[in-house]
Amino acid sequence: MLKIPEIGLEMETGMMGSIYTTVEGLLDHIHDNIKASNPFGVGDSAEDLKFKTFLNKIKEVSHLVSV
Repeated sequence: MLKIPEIGLEMETGMMGSIYTTVEGLLDHIHDNIKASNPFGVGDSAEDLKFKTFLNKIKEVSHLVSV
């Protein structure tokens, strides 16, 4: 299980398949998958500020671990 409580992210084992990567790569992959597969990111819901804020937090953490 992957947990980053500071940004409210919890993922069960196996949700991303079997990937081996850096922490930055994993977070980028999580960001892209959530963005692509979540109904709150398209149509009228595309303006959902809470969803956009969550995606931005994932990117921010990703950039922090890449330094």
